[in-house]
Amino acid sequence: MKECRDVNYLSRTVEFEKKKRSRVQETYEHEGRPEGFGPPASQGAGAANCVSDLAGTLRDHLSLWVRLSGRLLTMTRPSGDRLLFLRKSTDIERVKRHGRRFQTPLFNMLSCPSGSLQKTRIGIVVGKRFGGAVNRNRAKRVFRELVREVRKQLVVGRELLVFPRRAALLVRHRLLQDAWKAALRHEGLMVAELGQRCDNSASV
Repeated sequence: MKECRDVNYLSRTVEFEKKKRSRVQETYEHEGRPEGFGPPASQGAGAANCVSDLAGTLRDHLSLWVRLSGRLLTMTRPSGDRLLFLRKSTDIERVKRHGRRFQTPLFNMLSCPSGSLQKTRIGIVVGKRFGGAVNRNRAKRVFRELVREVRKQLVVGRELLVFPRRAALLVRHRLLQDAWKAALRHEGLMVAELGQRCDNSASV
């Protein structure tokens, strides 16, 4: 009987130790994580996969937006600008080396023959000394629009560089237009408008 009681006691002790160890192990597994915080451990892999899929979708949408934005910018650019403006650095440097200078209070110009039968092409050069990026971009937009306004009146076979001055952004647009057209006529880069005489001695 005593041996039987000892066996039963030993069995109960073993079961108690097993349960105790099981509770301690569960405590260690969840230590440091507040109750109810984050997904259960069994859902960790699924949550990670969901986040990865979401990140991939966002990257795909961002890439598509960038491509569409580039196409829209290309579509909204006025047609014919490629033939109207000087953009290659080699062309710009050639005009800088061989061009004849003409100065005004609002901008400077360099012009030279192009050796082709195309209409005059014009480059807008705005250096960092002009000011901040906002003002530089604004000056480029203003003078590109001035160029587009006279594109049908430009002569053939010339190349021109325009260097805006800060004062160009301080005067009324009408005054800048008049100075621009007068300078083009003075350099023989623009044909006379209807009812006007192209006079190379015109003052700016």
